[in-house]
Amino acid sequence: MDRERIHRWQSGQESHHYERSTPEPLPHAHPRLQSQSTPYLHLTAQLPPPVLSDITLDGTLIYPTTPPATALYAISNNLNLDYSTISVSRLEPRRSSTGGLSPNLNPRDKIIYKFTRPVMSETVEIIGQRRSTLPGILLLKSTRQLLKTVWALWHVYKNTESMVFRVKPKRNPEKHEVLEWQDGCGTTVAIETLATDLDDVQRDRSRARRPRLQIVSATPLDDIMTDVLVTACSGFRS
Repeated sequence: MDRERIHRWQSGQESHHYERSTPEPLPHAHPRLQSQSTPYLHLTAQLPPPVLSDITLDGTLIYPTTPPATALYAISNNLNLDYSTISVSRLEPRRSSTGGLSPNLNPRDKIIYKFTRPVMSETVEIIGQRRSTLPGILLLKSTRQLLKTVWALWHVYKNTESMVFRVKPKRNPEKHEVLEWQDGCGTTVAIETLATDLDDVQRDRSRARRPRLQIVSATPLDDIMTDVLVTACSGFRS
């Protein structure tokens, strides 16, 4: 075997040894990073975007109606226990030290509004707790019109008052409680009903049904107005 053939044979052995020294990842293992620019999110379980168009209040937590689901909002106390002040929080997923969403950590609890119902008054006062909320004060109050009572949410800011939402009872053939939430122009924004669970009803007919809110606005609500609507619905049920 001449020197050239020996050299080619040794080179082939070195190349073959190098290729085997890097084992292929197992099918169930995380893929190796191909470059430093690959974001950490690729290695972290991706959380689906929250579904805000159909949500249900269950106890002190507000979830997307369709399971499985993660709570989106929380209220500090049950609405039927006559607390004078109740806070509403938005639950946001925490991020890891590298910036990726971490589904294994408890969500961050951010109080967005607090509402109170003064003694001997049917008006609910709502005040924002963060810069991302509406400034001023929100008043959920009732007015008498002919033979019915109409509820509306008013925004009071810098000596001006404007209607944000109006609550209108809606007739339905099944005679279930249905509330229609309209904006200041009379356009329907959301439908509120009492969610029913046949199994729960059969097991305990006295159990309170859960309020369910379905946002039907043709124009999507931004985060600020969604927070206001969720808080107003909670205040209306208090």
